Parts: sequence; C-alpha cells; structure tokens
Amino acid sequence: MLNKMLVSFILALLLIFLNLVVLSAQPDVATLAINGMTISDLENEFPMSKESEAAIAHKPLGVTVIIDGAKYESDEIQIFNGQRLRYVFDNNGLLHGFTSVKDLEEFIAVKFSQAEPEIVLDSLYANFWEHMGYEGWNLTVSPGLAIGDLGSKNDEMSSTRVDSGITAAVLFEDEDLQGDYFYIPGGTNYYLLIAFNDLTSSLAVLE
Repeated sequence: MLNKMLVSFILALLLIFLNLVVLSAQPDVATLAINGMTISDLENEFPMSKESEAAIAHKPLGVTVIIDGAKYESDEIQIFNGQRLRYVFDNNGLLHGFTSVKDLEEFIAVKFSQAEPEIVLDSLYANFWEHMGYEGWNLTVSPGLAIGDLGSKNDEMSSTRVDSGITAAVLFEDEDLQGDYFYIPGGTNYYLLIAFNDLTSSLAVLE
C-alpha cells in the first residue's frame, strides 16, 4: 500500500514538472482577444496619445514608398516624423503608406477585394519567424488574437506566412499595438519582411 502511494506521489510530481516545462516553452507573450475587430477598431481600442505620435521618428525604409498617393524615396520618410504611418504592399510589390486608417482601408478594399477563398478551418494561422527564409524561432497565432508584447522576441521578426481565409496580420513597431504598422493581407508570404525587418514589437491577426 505504501509503495503504491509513493509511486502515485512520484507520478504526480512528474506530471507537475512536465506541465511546468511545457508552460516555460510557450512564447513569452501576452495575448488579447480581438474577435471581429477591423484595423479601425484596433486603432480605436488602442489609440496613440498625441504625445506618443508626436515623438515618432521614422527610420529609412530601404525602398521607395508611395504615401497618400505621392512618391517618396527611402530617406524622405523623415518628412512624416510626428505622424503615424500605416504600410501595405500592393500586388505589384509597391509599398504604400497612409497617414489615416480610413485611407488605408479604402485602398485595401479596392486592391485586395476578391472572391471568398475555399477555407480549410484547421489551417487558418499566421506564422512568424525570427530569420528570413522561415528560419529560427517560430510563432503561430490564430485569427482573432493580438499579442501586446513580444518580450524577448521584440524587434527580431524577419519572415511570415499568413494563410488565405484570414483577413490580415498587422505588425506594430511598438508594444501594445502602437506606432507605425505593416498590414499583411491573408494569403501573403514574405520570405523577408522588406521595410519592416526586425521592427515588430506587437502584432494582431484579424479574422
């Protein structure tokens, strides 16, 4: 009887230890439910203060960008210091930036409107990697979730795959869904996050 109790006690300790190991292996991030939210909803729910936006100092993107319809070279981005910018690549590989979320949403509605894809529910994820070419640590996020702080993975993300059927993944330069952000429509893969490499501190995956 004593031996059975001892074995049960040891097994219980082992299970507790294994659970702690599994928990410690999870990404050191805090997740938030954002079910049904649009990018406008996110900006309304997590607004930037005027002081925080005024403090934005843009870094050269390494590529030409079209902001609110006008073309700017990489180092000219500093003209927009003190203003939040929202980026998205079009289907021709041109980078666009917007000073308002309304203009971003209108652009997306025109450029990425398409027939509903055939959806396999078990495969709806956004995947993010540490290095270009889908190498290094991997973070898998389901639609309807946001991560407000990437912890030790801050400013380390370099490639991504966003499944078709997901509206978009949105990468934010600052924690808590703040600062400039990069909008990645569903069905988009980036072998290298051009213009946003190693800049992500928080993210959201829109359903």
